[in-house]
Amino acid sequence: MKTKRIISIEEHTILISRFQRLISTESPNVRVLGSLILGGRRYDGNAGIFDQGLNYIVEQLKGSFRKLGQPAAIHPLSTVAILARSHPGKLDAPHAFLGLFHDLLEDIPGIKKRSFSKYFHLIDPEGAWDLDGALRCLSMTKKEKHRYWAYLGRIIDYCNKSGDLLPIHVKIADRMSNTLDTHLAVPTALTQKTNFYRDIFDVLLSVDFKKLNEMESFELSEAERIVLFRQILKNLLFCSLINSELKHMDETGKRLFTGLIAASIGELEWLGLEVMHKVRDVRRLREIIYQSIDYVRGGGMSVRAKSTEHPLDGILLEIYAERDRSRRKRKTLALYKDNEVMTAACVALVAAFSSFIHEKKFTIPGVSPTGLDPVS
Repeated sequence: MKTKRIISIEEHTILISRFQRLISTESPNVRVLGSLILGGRRYDGNAGIFDQGLNYIVEQLKGSFRKLGQPAAIHPLSTVAILARSHPGKLDAPHAFLGLFHDLLEDIPGIKKRSFSKYFHLIDPEGAWDLDGALRCLSMTKKEKHRYWAYLGRIIDYCNKSGDLLPIHVKIADRMSNTLDTHLAVPTALTQKTNFYRDIFDVLLSVDFKKLNEMESFELSEAERIVLFRQILKNLLFCSLINSELKHMDETGKRLFTGLIAASIGELEWLGLEVMHKVRDVRRLREIIYQSIDYVRGGGMSVRAKSTEHPLDGILLEIYAERDRSRRKRKTLALYKDNEVMTAACVALVAAFSSFIHEKKFTIPGVSPTGLDPVS
């Protein structure tokens, strides 16, 4: 399996800026919006109904914003754009509409089902896709807010029992969109000329290497740091559960899966560059990288209890399984501020995501739909 981006960081950022300009107008041109989403591909359905669906989602989310400040409507549009790019040649209506509406039940509490389910009936009058069931499957319950593995497990279980992979496709596209969104707030990251792998090569193998070149900071805010790192950990859990629990994956799903891995590695690369350049002692940086490589080779990328043996032990449990929001925020921020631990984490996580590519059924030991269980 080869890593291949479904959408590059640059393309995603440009696309989102165009979405934002369009939806900020008094009467957004949904036909242009649809054309941007499809990116030259064909829509396999009634174009008029697709236009209505686009107008509906933009109107429903008007005035709503996400954690990092982007208009809420951008996310479903981005999700469908990713789905379009995962389909060779054309995008079908069920993928388009489930992608558009996948967060409606969470984002708008109390929304009347009939206001959007009519579109499901228009594109699937015989109910062959069970789009209402797929939408319920994708909607996180209150109990699942702090049990993300259970939410992902429920989606996978639905797909296994129904044989319908549509919810998995949409959820992977949703995760990819969330992962790339940090770049909307940090556009300078696109202009960096440094290379993560070249810097590691220089640190490890260049005998006379003295220091990394000066690099402009990405200037991530506290909120952005927390959001980005948690998105990457969510992707790690999801990829592991897909490999351990999903009975079958089709070609579209495989393209999306490898695209999510490529996006995760890409984010870790520039996040790794940010923290590596803050570790000024090259000898110490060399030690950290070697220790991270040994940690991964020794099976360290698993659910482990916090210990004094290695600073990465306990990251998933200490941060991701923490239910109290303020404590979780403090722990994540404290981790990010520790440049040495974050360098080790980025190197180890790049290795873990790469393993999903090179090992067909690679998983993170201790991750299951029932919880995060420490392994010895």
